[in-house]
Amino acid sequence: MLMASAVWSLAVFRLDLGVPEPETRGYQLTRQACRTVQLPSMGAEIAPMDSTSVMSSGLSEHPALDHVQCSIHLRPDMEAAGAGGGWFVDYTVSVNVTLHKKSDPRIEFDAERRVTGLGVVEEEEVEAVAGIGDGAYLITSDLGSTELRVRDGGAVLSLGLSAMVSYLGEDADGPVGEAPETPDVSAHQTAMINDMRVLMSHLKR
Repeated sequence: MLMASAVWSLAVFRLDLGVPEPETRGYQLTRQACRTVQLPSMGAEIAPMDSTSVMSSGLSEHPALDHVQCSIHLRPDMEAAGAGGGWFVDYTVSVNVTLHKKSDPRIEFDAERRVTGLGVVEEEEVEAVAGIGDGAYLITSDLGSTELRVRDGGAVLSLGLSAMVSYLGEDADGPVGEAPETPDVSAHQTAMINDMRVLMSHLKR
């Protein structure tokens, strides 16, 4: 009987005090989060944001976890460039933010570093990034896509950059010429890190 009482007391202690809640560090996710995202570094290096193309999955709110997901295009201005059509590269930036309010995500963050939406990448395709959040890494599985993930307290943030070669023209049946190669988006990883810092600061307002 004394043994059962001791086990019960230990269980209650662990439930009440043993696992502290993660630090939210001022992060606040709202329904307008996607509409107000800024990408100054990638926009300067690649192409301006196409504000008309911003798509949001909406905001999921729960006492344990909030989540928001966005998709943003960086597209060259074909008319301003005088091209009038032809091959171009359409860049898509995906934004995912999950705010854990009850359980610390650090163990899962490290354990899932090789897991992507397209499968599990090799260990050498994951690179740790110092100086941002409590932990961060870049995932580069091919030339056309890369992803930056950051954990900051209870917040887990992801910026993904992908490139797709597209054709713009009125006559799809005419000669279109040879399509350019898909660019290596890993060249923009420094810009992604800079824009992640902007995103983190913005979501703490």
